[in-house]
Amino acid sequence: MLKGKSAASMTMLSARMALLVGASVIATAVLAVILGSGFGERPLFGFILAVIFLLIVATVVVHSAGKIKEAREFHAGYTTIMRAHISVDQVDPDSSRVVRSAGEKFLTKDIYETRMARIRATGGEDAR
Repeated sequence: MLKGKSAASMTMLSARMALLVGASVIATAVLAVILGSGFGERPLFGFILAVIFLLIVATVVVHSAGKIKEAREFHAGYTTIMRAHISVDQVDPDSSRVVRSAGEKFLTKDIYETRMARIRATGGEDAR
């Protein structure tokens, strides 16, 4: 496996960051409604907007890095993302063991969890 964070972990992180951006925008909008038109003139409003902007930039950077890592994994012959690239093995990023063989249908959540339990129970042996 390639060194560093897996594409799966980077994709999950960028999704969580996107949720944080959305929640921040909603919270800011609610504050603007509650506090009225004067909220836009307060220094706190500018600070909040700057933080949201930085979160958006960070989310884009992490998402882009995840996509690059996904492509690198694919070219290395595997993926760590659950429903991506059916033509290569799906590998558990923690144990480096094969969860789904290349060409096998995408796994349902139940089958994935069963195979992961088998990997953990067998000390990391492939679950195929």
